[in-house]
Amino acid sequence: MENPTFTASSLLCTESESSLNDELEEGDDCTLITAEDEDDDGYIQILLDREIAMNGGLQKFDLSQVINENWAQKARSDAIDYILETGGLFGFRMQTSFLSISYLDRFLSRKSIDGEKYWAIKLLAIACLSLAAKMEEFRVPALSQYPMEDFTFKSSLIQRMELLVLNTLDWKLGLITPLAFTHYFLSKFSTVSERKSAAVSRTMEIILSVIRDANLMSHRPSVVAAAATLLALDGGLIKESMELKINALPSGGCLKLDDVLSCYNQMREVEKNEFPKPCTVASSLGSKRKRTDDDVLGL
Repeated sequence: MENPTFTASSLLCTESESSLNDELEEGDDCTLITAEDEDDDGYIQILLDREIAMNGGLQKFDLSQVINENWAQKARSDAIDYILETGGLFGFRMQTSFLSISYLDRFLSRKSIDGEKYWAIKLLAIACLSLAAKMEEFRVPALSQYPMEDFTFKSSLIQRMELLVLNTLDWKLGLITPLAFTHYFLSKFSTVSERKSAAVSRTMEIILSVIRDANLMSHRPSVVAAAATLLALDGGLIKESMELKINALPSGGCLKLDDVLSCYNQMREVEKNEFPKPCTVASSLGSKRKRTDDDVLGL
């Protein structure tokens, strides 16, 4: 893979406690979600249109480079553990963690990392979480505050990885996550109001349980949210009953029944197999060692 040339003047990702919202291009249309909007059909349609445009259509998101290499699958899972645990440590919103995982997956779908470089995935996880925090949080930690455990990365090196992520994603950081749709689908699929509170927690539990599965997370966020919500409400749906629910949605045309059904069935299998929940950071991202700036970013 090419090794981008970085200069001090080109580093735009600093350690300041500011947001990257001002850095977005005017055409990004990064509209913020509010509580009033979550159940609004028109607003959800805008989100669906943006999701389809950013995903290149209705097809699944391509994570084939990740799922075809065993070491990369493990490294990705460990990186997700790191993101979730570190996000919890800093008190970040769940949206921040999900957004950083979206950056991670989109980066890995566009750039391969050769030679089983576990340290590169760890560095990528830190950079993605830092960028997501700058997008979503009011106050963000300095790069030196991020726990590193197995490796020691200088702040300047993390900044360089941030810039590589930004360039790889074409500076499009306003990505849609499943969390944008969960309340909407719960309001449409659940007919018993007293079940909704428990269903919110159950839906989140399902999404967190399957987030490491690259096959599942390659579905569009709306599909993941719809399947998780339906599974939280009813674990025994058949195709015909699911079709009725999806067709009843004002925006149902943006959801392909086969995609939702496939995602739903895969999630149900994961539930049966008691997929481990993301509670601890695995230690297999590599042995402890220090690296210099010259060792890295030659991904």
